[in-house]
Amino acid sequence: MPDNDLSLEAQALSQAVELGLSSQLESADKIAVEVKTDLLQAMQGKAESISIAGEGVVLQNTIRVQELDIQTDRVAVSPLRALFGQLELSEPVNTIMRMTLTEADLNQALNSEMVRDRLQPFELKVRDQHYVLRPEPPMELRCQPDGALQFSGMVSLETAVRQWQVGFTAVALPRSAENPVLLRDFRCTSGPGFEVDFTIALMQKFSEFLHAAALQWEDMVFRILNLAVDNGNLVLEVEANLKQIPAM
Repeated sequence: MPDNDLSLEAQALSQAVELGLSSQLESADKIAVEVKTDLLQAMQGKAESISIAGEGVVLQNTIRVQELDIQTDRVAVSPLRALFGQLELSEPVNTIMRMTLTEADLNQALNSEMVRDRLQPFELKVRDQHYVLRPEPPMELRCQPDGALQFSGMVSLETAVRQWQVGFTAVALPRSAENPVLLRDFRCTSGPGFEVDFTIALMQKFSEFLHAAALQWEDMVFRILNLAVDNGNLVLEVEANLKQIPAM
């Protein structure tokens, strides 16, 4: 529903973009767009901000998000395309995204082909021995009542002379504005397990990833601001620099 505080041109542009996004979505229970601009800015392809809110939104035909909120700062778009509901950015824009995912949606996304294709093997060196590690499906993420996240899965290990698999479970307290990610527990559940030196090196590698200042997904560079478990759901707040509004 249009915001009565918006100008008529902003309301019209918001409705056009909302219709355009709705036609691109595989599925969405609800989608709403608010573009703050005026006639002169709209003609120049500029806006003070764009807000997108959705419920039950399916992204990339794979990942379902229970609640989605996207908020940009000042943005420049292609004015003609915007009139037809297509947000094509003329320059990168800073964005805050807040997503709420149910446990079921999390695990479906975690084991989707799109995510599996992006899980790259990584290397460890322990006492002059090189290891290649590859995450193996299926993987499982559980939201704990105390706010922790439990992650279970398999990893394939390979050296120059040997290859084997190990099952593991890790429990972590997610990142918040006040505290970094804390790995509370890590244990092997199947296979030969890990030696102490290897386990320490592996935990250091996980720590580097979890505390990385910036991560990249396709053309999007983002930083995790906050992670929280709320009533069995994962609430994720991300600061991102977008070259384009993500395809939905």
